[in-house]
Amino acid sequence: MRFLVVAQPNGWGGTEINSTLMIDALGSRGHQVDLWEIPSSGSRHYSTRWQNRHGALVELKDHDASGLRARPWWTARLTRNAPSVIVLAKGYVHTCFPGLDLAARRLKIPVVVIEHEPALFPADLARVGPLTFLREWLTPGYRRLQLQQALAASRISVSDITDRALNAFLRWTKQERSVIHPGIRFDDFRPDPEGGRAVRSKLGIPGDGLVFGAIGRFHPKKRFDLAVRLFAQVEFPADAWFLLAGGGEERPALEAVISELKIGDRVKLVDWVDGTERRAHLSALDCFVMVSTLEGLGMTLVEALACGCTCIATACGGPEEVLTHPSLGLLVREGDWSSVVAEMARVALMHRRGTLSQGAEERRALVRREYDSETQNARYADRLEAIGRR
Repeated sequence: MRFLVVAQPNGWGGTEINSTLMIDALGSRGHQVDLWEIPSSGSRHYSTRWQNRHGALVELKDHDASGLRARPWWTARLTRNAPSVIVLAKGYVHTCFPGLDLAARRLKIPVVVIEHEPALFPADLARVGPLTFLREWLTPGYRRLQLQQALAASRISVSDITDRALNAFLRWTKQERSVIHPGIRFDDFRPDPEGGRAVRSKLGIPGDGLVFGAIGRFHPKKRFDLAVRLFAQVEFPADAWFLLAGGGEERPALEAVISELKIGDRVKLVDWVDGTERRAHLSALDCFVMVSTLEGLGMTLVEALACGCTCIATACGGPEEVLTHPSLGLLVREGDWSSVVAEMARVALMHRRGTLSQGAEERRALVRREYDSETQNARYADRLEAIGRR
């Protein structure tokens, strides 16, 4: 079979990593898998750091393929390539290239959308209020996205919460739905004491210090500014730090919050990290903190658990499916910030008693059951093969 994966990297890791693992899983079964990449502003493209061993790697130009008028362009390319299945690696590819959906429909090529998170959760109604929610709901872009998602033959969501949220808006369609969690390579994400010590030494953090932190895109929905404010409320001893690795448009605002709180000596900001650096930075943490407004799943949370961290997260979607066992960490209701502060204080107490590292192997084993890349990407491959055989 021949598969075509169309993806638009945002430059921050999750979608790109999941796409390449899925392509490798299909390619290992003897299928040809072509990747058409749609560049986005500021992203680091697949072609700069990954080689597709299973097919072509094509970089599309925005002016070639965007808009409804591009349907003939897509029809010609799809006729020439003749894929059995088209996989859209993230739902917003629809918004950028609606002509693709219409061309595939005309040629009777099934389109499968892999959804990492919806633009709106039903729970957002309570969070942002009915007027803001309705305004988002009625924007032309969002309505177009819903229509184009409905044109796809099948939808694979990365979490139950994402599937339920999308179904609340698209229940009128006859779209096939399934939920498959993405996976991580547990050989890549494991406790790395030596790497963690090297990161701490580079940042001037003692090896026996207590380190909270997170990795992610500096974006309003991640609320790293809130995480820093909550950290500042805890009466820690002098050996506590907060480490943030990432980048994005919110960095200046985050730096302003750190300056306002006068905790610049205890909060360390570093650039985005990948690969072994990512594992080392996660291994430098004692406690991973996630207080996002919403997460389709939250793969950095899974990566942190695989590296042995204990975790604190808000019940913002995906973390509710990840933190399913008390030993994995604390799940906090939205707005219950006093519980986050209390848990940080409890983590500090465990650190002083020397008991914080206990349970690291249990946490790793628990998340491995559901998020091992070999198992999960085999499930993706099985599902896509079944669609292609029809």
